[in-house]
Amino acid sequence: MITISNETNLLPFSEQNKIARRRLFRFLTVAGLITFFILLTAIFLLSPSYLFLSFQSKELARKLEIEKQSSELKKAESIEAAIRNLNRRIDFLSKNKTLLKNPFSEIAFLAEKKPAGVLINSFLYGKGEQGRPDTLTIAGDAKTRDSFLRFVEILEKNSAFSRIYSPVSNILSKEEIEFSLISDLAENKNEE
Repeated sequence: MITISNETNLLPFSEQNKIARRRLFRFLTVAGLITFFILLTAIFLLSPSYLFLSFQSKELARKLEIEKQSSELKKAESIEAAIRNLNRRIDFLSKNKTLLKNPFSEIAFLAEKKPAGVLINSFLYGKGEQGRPDTLTIAGDAKTRDSFLRFVEILEKNSAFSRIYSPVSNILSKEEIEFSLISDLAENKNEE
């Protein structure tokens, strides 16, 4: 036989509410404690990982700083090597002043003595090799053939120029001549 029990709570309604609140409080307290212990356990278990990552980030930052200093050091070393090389060249040239040719006096002479109808556009200095003399290439424009020939004559009379090479094309037209001259510089014209 089945008996159905109909439990009836005989406590007053205010006591029933208090008991329900206490149950809820106990449930929330137990749930809060369980959550707290789970979080505490997670913190405890993850703290070695956190410490490891913290130290690793510091080490990576230190290595990055060393790498930056290393690249800057390499740049400084290459600049220092270039300066050393340049200083060696300067020392060599200053000890061997006879190897140096100063064409600026010739260029100044040409700019001063050129006839009125001659315009000099460019100079090109060439260092002579294996016993050949240094050269000075002069390019420019002359209004007339006569002014160009006077300019060539001035060059030939100057002792700084040992030989003047003038192509025939320089004197083909009578006016508006574009010329190019190559002149050997005299060997005894070294300057300090």
